[in-house]
Amino acid sequence: EAMMAEPLKWPVGSKYVYCDTGYMVLGMVIGQIVQQNGFIKPTELMEDCPSVDEQGWQQCYYEAFVRKFVNERLGLRNTMFKPPKQVWWNVAPTENDTWYRHQVVQGQIHDENTFAMGGVAGHAGVFSTVLDVLTFGRAWLNAVIGNDDQEGGFINSTTARYFTRVYNSTQSSRMIGWNGNDPTMHGYGDGGMCGTLSPRTFMHTGFTGTLLCVDPERRIVAVFLSNRTY
Repeated sequence: EAMMAEPLKWPVGSKYVYCDTGYMVLGMVIGQIVQQNGFIKPTELMEDCPSVDEQGWQQCYYEAFVRKFVNERLGLRNTMFKPPKQVWWNVAPTENDTWYRHQVVQGQIHDENTFAMGGVAGHAGVFSTVLDVLTFGRAWLNAVIGNDDQEGGFINSTTARYFTRVYNSTQSSRMIGWNGNDPTMHGYGDGGMCGTLSPRTFMHTGFTGTLLCVDPERRIVAVFLSNRTY
C-alpha cells in the first residue's frame, strides 16, 4: 500500500533518478496481467500463496511466470526466488545485519524491501549461479544479434533490442533494466565496470557484488559474482 501511494517526485521523462520503486510496481503489474490472462494456473503457484482477494497475490503470479517462462525455458536449474532452507548452506552470505534482521543474512534475499515483501519482488530477490547467469546472458546476446530462435523463443530480437537501447542519453546511459557502457554518457557502466568492452555493451550490477556484461559487438558475455557486502 505504501509503495502504490508513493507520489512521483519529478514529472515523467524530466529527470533520471535511480530508484527501485518502478520495478517493484512492475513486478506486481506483471503478476496481475499473468493471472488475468491465465498464463499461470493456481496449481503452478508456490505453496502458501494468498488468494486473489488478499495482499500480495500478484507477487506469486509474477514468481511463477519468471520460473516457467524464463528459468524453465532456459534450463536455469539453480535460479530461483526463495531458495529452500536445505540449500542455504551453499549460498554465499551477504551481510552481518546488525540493524534490521540482526543476523548473518544467508540463503535469504539481502534487499530489505524484498525481504519485507516476502522474498519476491520485481527489482530483487533472484538467486543464481555463474553458469545460469551466463546462459541468461547468452540468451540476451543471441536475441540482440538476431539469433533468438536458438533460445526456444525466450525473448525475440525486437523486444531485446528495445530493452537494450539507451532511453535518453542526455540524462543517463540507462536502458530498460540495463545500463550502457558508452563512456560519453553520464553514469555509464556504473563507473565503467564492464571495462574495455564495446560501447554497445549492456550490463547490470547487483548491490551485493554481482555483475553481468553482454557485448553484442564482440559477442562476449562476462559474469562476475562476488561477495562485496560481506
